[in-house]
Amino acid sequence: MKNNLLRNFIAYPVYFLIFCSLNKVYGGAPFSCGAFIGLLLTGEPIVIATITFILSFLVYKEWFYIIVGAVFGLLFALLVALYRRKKRQIGAEIILYVFVGLLPYILKDFNQKAVEKLVYMSIIAIFSVVSQVALNSVFRKKLSRNLTAYQGLCVIAFYLFISVGFIHLFSVEVYRPIAVTLYLLLARYYKTSAHLTVGVTCALPLVVTTQNYKYFAAFLLLSGVFALLKNAPAIAVSVGMCLAELVCGLYLGFYGEYGYINAVPALAGLFLTSLISDKHMEALSLKYNFDTNSALVRSVINRNRLDTSARLYDISNVFFQMREAFSDLKKCTESTDVLVEKMVDEAVYNMCTGCQLENRCIKRNTPKYELIEKIIRIGIAKGRVTIVDLPRDFTDVCGYPNGAIFEVNRLIGAYCQYIKNAESGDKSKEILSMQSEGVAGVLKGLAFSLSKTSTENKAEEKRIYKALSKKGIKCDGALCFGEGKDTEIEVIFQSDYYLDKDVGKILSEAFKTRLAVTRAEEVANGVTALSVKFAPPLDAVFGISKVTKNDSVASGDCHSLIKIDESNFLVALSDGMGSGEVAKKTSETALNLIESLYKAGLNSEFILTLVNKLLSISIDDNFSAIDIALINLREQNTAFIKIGSPYGFILSESGIRFVEGSSLPIGILDELHPTTAYASVNSGDVIMMVSDGITDAFSSSGDLLDFLKSAPLYNPQELADTVVKRALELCNGNAADDMTAVCVRLIDAA
Repeated sequence: MKNNLLRNFIAYPVYFLIFCSLNKVYGGAPFSCGAFIGLLLTGEPIVIATITFILSFLVYKEWFYIIVGAVFGLLFALLVALYRRKKRQIGAEIILYVFVGLLPYILKDFNQKAVEKLVYMSIIAIFSVVSQVALNSVFRKKLSRNLTAYQGLCVIAFYLFISVGFIHLFSVEVYRPIAVTLYLLLARYYKTSAHLTVGVTCALPLVVTTQNYKYFAAFLLLSGVFALLKNAPAIAVSVGMCLAELVCGLYLGFYGEYGYINAVPALAGLFLTSLISDKHMEALSLKYNFDTNSALVRSVINRNRLDTSARLYDISNVFFQMREAFSDLKKCTESTDVLVEKMVDEAVYNMCTGCQLENRCIKRNTPKYELIEKIIRIGIAKGRVTIVDLPRDFTDVCGYPNGAIFEVNRLIGAYCQYIKNAESGDKSKEILSMQSEGVAGVLKGLAFSLSKTSTENKAEEKRIYKALSKKGIKCDGALCFGEGKDTEIEVIFQSDYYLDKDVGKILSEAFKTRLAVTRAEEVANGVTALSVKFAPPLDAVFGISKVTKNDSVASGDCHSLIKIDESNFLVALSDGMGSGEVAKKTSETALNLIESLYKAGLNSEFILTLVNKLLSISIDDNFSAIDIALINLREQNTAFIKIGSPYGFILSESGIRFVEGSSLPIGILDELHPTTAYASVNSGDVIMMVSDGITDAFSSSGDLLDFLKSAPLYNPQELADTVVKRALELCNGNAADDMTAVCVRLIDAA
């Protein structure tokens, strides 16, 4: 709060002086209106800026001009407040607003000065844009070295207008020492990069107001002295500049009438600059002239990406090791022979220990081990043993055969439960193994993606700067990662209000290809970071139509339409066996898993195998037919995966193509081997999936094909509705099964 008060205490008197100076530039034209607009558009508080602006019209010493300032100030204060509330930026309509705001000024003496007033109005409108760019360059970029040529010219023009007005308001003798002192400060700030340009800029207002071109020579001499002494201590630079100032005024006569008294203000200003140490000036210069595209920043970013990539590879390897561990654990289940051996020992112990005939059996060495093993293996094969399963050799020597049958059956029951648990555990371990493998693959993919580093590409980055600057967007930095169509562009720019689509459109025009903004984030107050990628040439529109089976409470057909990333769409149709809540739950479960796994970046074979494993261990015999289309909008092809689903279609103006599959529905067998068919697609093609409720309604695939030849292709929703309607008509309005049609039409990207 204190910092803001101090800043305003210093800033607004300066703004007032700037407004007053601009009102004295030429011919009584209120050029301060342009600076006022620029000030508001850079985000300054509206009320205090408006009051300061209106008060500056006191310099005219006429009530008429105070009214002009009040009308213009209040109008633009209201307009900017409305635009800020709607989070919009004033565009070309600013010309109209300037004209309306300056109507009192334009209408006065319009008959005598019509052309002059209209010219002034046009200059003020242009100057408002110049002021906004210049003030942004001062407030946000701190006049850093990476200003574009357009930004630099705007700063020079803004300074020229203010300085000419300042000279008219005061005098050349007041401005010149300020200009000399300002030159030395800026020259030390920029070092060698721009001190000559700064010198010419400081001299320009003097040349314009006095028509004395020797001022250029004077500042060129000052620039030469600075170039010789730039690496010397601050006091030495100031002394050298003081001597150069005296030479220009006293000995070369560049300033006209000039005495030692005239030199005092300039010498005092030059001396005061020496109080700012080289250390502080260098810190200030480094702080505000830091180039976001410098080799150091690029190196740090690349190193962090590579370090993260290496770390992800390490973590990926951990999950691959976990997969191997789960696979090994699956193999640790005891074999049947080992289990039978243990069962024999336990059976003999439980049957004979404590038996009244135990001593007799011991003397006779009965029952034989092999005989008990035989009985147990018979029980395992049959599920249990009965009296008829006991060999005569056993019944002849055992006095309590029923007790033996009970014990053997108990052990067989425990054995069966153990085997069942082991098999369930093995399936769980297999699923965990697959999950570990899937996570490892995703991490490996991320690691590979982060291995793309940024290489210095001045041409591409300059193109970005230039394109955004032309539209008034102040770009602070741009980095390119990768090559070709895989290039990722990161842009940071100054803008209080922005539209992602506008930035994407601007860059698309610059690169002569379609680019899309994939992420937008405000990283600081008025600073926005965008991620931009090459966009695919195609887009997709969808249509879905469905009818639930008669007398069914819920449809067993479920569909999915999701965008996996900026280039890939997943279209899926799941048909649960039958209809109702159970079929619906099976379909939803399968699709939810498939959606999540595809979004995670896993491949199709892994996804479908894992989903099949999960469904196959369900206690209910519920199966689901899956129809999947992975549409790559960039490469313009589609991968079709059909598991137990009916044939699908690719419809185009040139004809109709069948898409067929042959595997059983998902969840029937433990092992699933999905097959994938690939097809190229173009703009205007329609991909259609249908559930078996529709295909069964048509007497043959030929009948459905004939019907589709006359179906509407342009609107996918109309096509889906038409197919379902026809299927119902063929069933006399009674849906014998759930009916669903999903249609996807590919179109040229906007």
